[in-house]
This record gives sequence, C-alpha cells and structure tokens, in this order.
Amino acid sequence: MSGKKQPLEEWKKEIEAQIQKEHDQNAKREREEEYFDALVKVTSGEIPNSMLEEEQQQILKEIKERILYSGLSYEGYLKSAKKTEEELLKGFESQAQDRIRLRITLQEIAVLEKIEVSELEVEEKINELFQKTREPEKEKAKKMYQPGTASWIALRYQLLIQKTLEKIL
Repeated sequence: MSGKKQPLEEWKKEIEAQIQKEHDQNAKREREEEYFDALVKVTSGEIPNSMLEEEQQQILKEIKERILYSGLSYEGYLKSAKKTEEELLKGFESQAQDRIRLRITLQEIAVLEKIEVSELEVEEKINELFQKTREPEKEKAKKMYQPGTASWIALRYQLLIQKTLEKIL
C-alpha cells in the first residue's frame, strides 16, 4: 500500500496484484523444491567428511545469524531446544549432504550448459547490493568484494547457481 489516498477500486487492484505475486512466488518455490529433491535423489557418491563438517558448520552459522537477527540469544535457543551444539550439528547431517549434492549437481549442469558469469555481472550485482548504502560504508563493503577475494568468489558462485536455476527451471 502506498500510504496515499486512492479510490477503492485501485486499492482492490493493488491488493489483488500483491496476492497474485505472493501466489506466483510460492508456486515457483514449490517447483524449485521439487526439482531440488529430484536432483538430490539422482546424485550419488561419497561426500568427504571434511566437506560434510564444513557444510554442517555453515548451516549452524546461518541458524545463529537468524536467531540473533530475531533478537534471541543462541544460548537461549539451545536451552529451549534442549540440545547441545553437537546435537544440533549431528541433526544437520542429512541437510548438509543434500545441500552438497545439489551444489555439485548444479555445478555440473552449469559446466555442461556452458553457463558462465562475467566479471561485469558480478560488478553489477555488487553495485545493486550496495546501492542504498551510505558512501563510507559502501566503500568499505566494496573493498570486501574486490575481484579474487572470498566474498567476490562466493558472489560469483551464487550468480552462477542462480543463472543455472533460471535455465533449467
């Protein structure tokens, strides 16, 4: 809603458009999940323990970030879940395996389909990400995303996966 006064019919159209957008996003997400599940099922092979442990740690890091973002404490979360960090990590094993298998499969598809991400595409995404950031923080953040840095490589990889998904879905 725009916050300005508008005729009832315009308001209804705006609400209907928002509902349709949410419906479309949910349908797309469901299609993606079904596709991901199918990809994971057809992907086989042993996953090295080090790779599995790294992915479990990544999942834990993501959960910690969501907990902190919601204003809770990680310790409080563990207490309410009645689990130790080790138990949480063990519980992430299956999810970590699926994520690794999906990532490997999508990378293979990207190679087979010759999907690539140019430096220009990465630069455009960086500019988009920091478009609304104030100048001092923007320069600091952009330094983190210099070509060849871990952040730049991770962003390029995300864009590659995104392009791959767009092509196959």
